[in-house]
Amino acid sequence: NLGEVSSGKKINKDNIQVLDKNSKEFDKDFVEQFTETQQKYLGFIMNILNSIGNLNVVVLASNDAAISQARALGEVAGEGAIGSFYHDGTMYLNMETMRLNTLFHEVIHPLVDFAKVNDPALYAKIEQEIKTSNITKRFISNGRKSSGTYYDWAKANYKKRAKELKYTVDKAEAMYIEEAFAEMVGDAAAGLLNA
Repeated sequence: NLGEVSSGKKINKDNIQVLDKNSKEFDKDFVEQFTETQQKYLGFIMNILNSIGNLNVVVLASNDAAISQARALGEVAGEGAIGSFYHDGTMYLNMETMRLNTLFHEVIHPLVDFAKVNDPALYAKIEQEIKTSNITKRFISNGRKSSGTYYDWAKANYKKRAKELKYTVDKAEAMYIEEAFAEMVGDAAAGLLNA
């Protein structure tokens, strides 16, 4: 159940044609509310859904819609800008805050979920890569420019969330690893597209 969506559109393999300008089901009003860059992101969404298939995506037109949607799902969402997020098998994409790496970051979450259940050896490799990687990322932490590993980035960005959700140490650690891996892959994929 994707829940109710305000200022957004539920998209999956059954209605992907709403994003396709060549389809008679194309939703011109929905697509043309976005900037040219955001429309390119929608094109990536279409390509990802066509390639992978069984993904559910909710495209949220604004930050307010993303906050409202997160709260409707029982997620902790304060005021201010929130990014896109993954919840119970669905990617919620905030078009207002989306960057090129966002789509790739979010699509990693269902793949990690799959690996946890169906390929524990692969998931163990992901954990090991994140824990031992020395690949760094620049980021803002507590209002200051920082640089550290992707694990450092994840811990700086998700520690408060883990605390809000009352995660155990192990559950928080799993979240840091998954977010670090998603960000690492997202950045790498975005970098290839920008090259």
